Amino acid sequence: MFLLAVLAALPLALDAPAALVDRLVDVNGTSLRLRCGGERLPGTPLVLFEAGAFNTVDTWRDVHVPVAAFARACAWDRPGRGASGPAPAGLDASGLVELLRGLLQASGEAPPYVLVGHSLGGLIAQLHVSLHPGETAGLVLVDSSHRDQVLRMAALKPGPPQVMATAPAPEAVSLEGLVTALEGQRFTFAGPLVVLTRGRWTRGGDAADDRERLGVWHELQRDLASASARSEHHVAANSGHYIQNDEPELVVRAVRRVLDQVSAGAAAADASAHQASAVHRVREGVCGSEDRAPAEVARLLEPLGEQGRTALIALAESPDSAQVLCGVAGLAALRDRRVIPYLEAALPNPVMRPRVRLFARWAAFVAGGPEPDLGAAMVKVVGAVTDSAAWSAAGLDAIWLLGEVDHAVARDRLLAEIARPLDDARLDAVVHALARQGDPRARERITAIGAQAAREKSGNATPEQARRLGAVAFYQLALGPETLSDGLETLDTIAAKDQEGAAAWAVHTLCERAARRPAERAAIDAHRSALVEELDRLGVSWQGPAGTFGCRPAP
Repeated sequence: MFLLAVLAALPLALDAPAALVDRLVDVNGTSLRLRCGGERLPGTPLVLFEAGAFNTVDTWRDVHVPVAAFARACAWDRPGRGASGPAPAGLDASGLVELLRGLLQASGEAPPYVLVGHSLGGLIAQLHVSLHPGETAGLVLVDSSHRDQVLRMAALKPGPPQVMATAPAPEAVSLEGLVTALEGQRFTFAGPLVVLTRGRWTRGGDAADDRERLGVWHELQRDLASASARSEHHVAANSGHYIQNDEPELVVRAVRRVLDQVSAGAAAADASAHQASAVHRVREGVCGSEDRAPAEVARLLEPLGEQGRTALIALAESPDSAQVLCGVAGLAALRDRRVIPYLEAALPNPVMRPRVRLFARWAAFVAGGPEPDLGAAMVKVVGAVTDSAAWSAAGLDAIWLLGEVDHAVARDRLLAEIARPLDDARLDAVVHALARQGDPRARERITAIGAQAAREKSGNATPEQARRLGAVAFYQLALGPETLSDGLETLDTIAAKDQEGAAAWAVHTLCERAARRPAERAAIDAHRSALVEELDRLGVSWQGPAGTFGCRPAP
């Protein structure tokens, strides 16, 4: 007995090519033969052949090896067939499906499957799909039986009796048993399905009867093909019932097509999941805060690739202004040229008015990148909006930010702005922006603004006004030697009225400029030294609270 058990566990000697290996597997006391070959790559289905009535794994001899060349493929002998043991008592159709599943599990062959069923095996495959739809990724029906075939064929003129030299042992589960199991439900399948149908009827009746039976058979096959929206139906013109033997290349090609469609579907599902993930990450990670620096947003978005860009475009096209803002800002962070039309569409919306400063920030970021023409286009869009009267107040901060970038559009806008009478807010925005650009055309105007502001405001300036006056003095100093004396004169006026906050701001901003423009460091440091000396001579403190505005010495 021990020797028999050992032999049962060894591969069987067989006539099939060496690429296929047979083994006997015990499933709940039933010995079943499983023949497999080929390599299964991660994420790919197992091709599982299901033979017709009275047949064994050998019925697939002409297709099994070719399929195993591009996929893992297995076939089994049902109980009572071939090398498998007798069927357990009371086995019914659903029990047969569970027996097969137990065999595959015990052999380490996991779903999903592409089921290839011939004749009666086609009905077994259909029942498998009905009982466990999630396990089957694709289906090939090779001249498969149909649940209605018994009734439809019985209605025709009886054909000649089928005579077999040796009557085979009965199947563990009959055609009638499978039909009963499928009764009351129309077979449907969500995956790719290929139906192969014989082109010749070979029952031995007269020609008229053969044509009639073949016609009914083709109707039943077309009904099987209608089970899936992703189906193909092909008639094997030169084949009888055993297409896998008459035209095996048709079966091999059908299996490959189904596997290709399964792979394409999996890729599409992965892409869809990745897209959903990209949208989620964009919304949660990027849209969650307007305070993130452009470079940080770009860093968060870059790993999402084109999926992230697609998600941003979807947001930019949303009716929700918050999502539009996120989409435009994200596209700007990635310096994606598609940002321009969305920016042009978004900015005129009054809801966006409080956000114009943010748009200008992104425009300045893009303008400073490797594609200055794209940045110039963004600056032009933002500049056009700030030019309108309705946007004037909200656009002041935008003007200030655009001044960070040396673009003619921003500069012309600023020069036009300072020609108007200026209140404190415009003075702050325009002077900051022009001076940061260092435009020589602005020097005279800034000097005049500083002198007027010092005369009018220094006597009773609030802390905020003092800060602005200090900024004017700073810019007079920072613009160059020609305005240095004007800047010192403005500071002298401020200091005489004890406006230390303004003086401290002037020093602080000068240091900030030096840090941001290393190439000008030496000249700016000279201005800083002159400023500090003048403030020290006037006895004005320039360090600010706790040294906040202190300047580190130049290296």
